[in-house]
Amino acid sequence: MNSRDFNELAGRIDALVWMTGAVIADLEDAALIDGEKLTENMRASALAKSRVSSAAASAEILQTSGRVLGELAGWIDDARARRQ
Repeated sequence: MNSRDFNELAGRIDALVWMTGAVIADLEDAALIDGEKLTENMRASALAKSRVSSAAASAEILQTSGRVLGELAGWIDDARARRQ
């Protein structure tokens, strides 16, 4: 993957993360989802992904995914705290 392709992919992922955060905030504010339960489930998934011991490449991807899920859960919790 060249630099341009990487930047395109990174930009798309970043946009999805921000959009997802905005949707979650709107749903929480409208009392349509339990944000604390959502982030609790995200952290549980992150922990499960971090414990994967399959093939090296897929394990690395899952570990990265788990780390990012944990970071997103923290970001969502921080955003909720600022809105309250």
